[in-house]
Amino acid sequence: MIGLQVFIAAGRFLRVCSLALGLFAGCFCVGNAFAATPENGLYWDPGRPAQAYAIEHQGDRVALVMLGYDEAGRAEWFTASGPLQSGMLIGTHGHDPGDASYITGSLFRLAGGPPIGFSGLLPGDDVPYFTSAPVGQITAEFYGDGRVILLLRHNGQSVFSLLQRFNFGYGGFGRHDYLPHVNCWPNLAGEWVFVDREDVSRPARRFKLAQPQVRAWTQDLVPTSELRCDFHDQTQDLLYADELSDAVLRCRRTREDSGNVGIDPWTFGCALVEAGETVFSFEANYTQLDRIRAWRGPLGEVGERMFNDRDGPEMTGFRVR
Repeated sequence: MIGLQVFIAAGRFLRVCSLALGLFAGCFCVGNAFAATPENGLYWDPGRPAQAYAIEHQGDRVALVMLGYDEAGRAEWFTASGPLQSGMLIGTHGHDPGDASYITGSLFRLAGGPPIGFSGLLPGDDVPYFTSAPVGQITAEFYGDGRVILLLRHNGQSVFSLLQRFNFGYGGFGRHDYLPHVNCWPNLAGEWVFVDREDVSRPARRFKLAQPQVRAWTQDLVPTSELRCDFHDQTQDLLYADELSDAVLRCRRTREDSGNVGIDPWTFGCALVEAGETVFSFEANYTQLDRIRAWRGPLGEVGERMFNDRDGPEMTGFRVR
């Protein structure tokens, strides 16, 4: 019921958003390349499942709409916007400022909008539609691994939220340790276009990845069809064939003794291989639902570069919808 109320409120958002975001929309121009940019869509905080967040990134600006409830449980929504800036204000351990970007600004509460099906005032209602009032401050920080950290200051409180893109396709995880491969790995099947962030003269590359061939071995290197998502329990190998060429995308999670099943040990991540050479590779945690950030070269170099390359991955892949 709570989720239904949230998305009913989201419906009202679609009705009023052109007016609301007009308060904040500036000049949408192409800005500098950022190491971390948000992926457009609906987000949520698993610790606060009754709230929903819509994030829209256009050019050098980001708009955020928050759907929540007041103290009486009545639905209400807020919005904020600002230019995307490199670096971090909140900061977390293990992240370099070059691996983050942020927006900060006023949080506005929207009220007085017409109900669904009405375009003007209700009979006897003398309140003009609609009103927007500043009620606090917000800082949203975006990381290269797709996470969003939100700091909200409202009514004398400071509230941290860790947001993630809402995934409509996976469903609940349940309580079983053995899960389909898409729960252990993002499902990368489909069409992708990769562009070079550092050299715009390089032509974009298109790949159409088939559903993966999945292989897994237990701790005793016995083949199994039941994947465990724990990093240390299994050796796993996912192979996506490109339907447009001879290239393949291979994602692996291996153990020290994986050489016994013909896979290089101590490998974790994904690599696109073409004509026997690795074109680019990426860590699994740099993969979002509709975007992949990748470095040129073999997978073995990615771990070190991920922590030392302040400019972030050179390649960005976009899922074709």
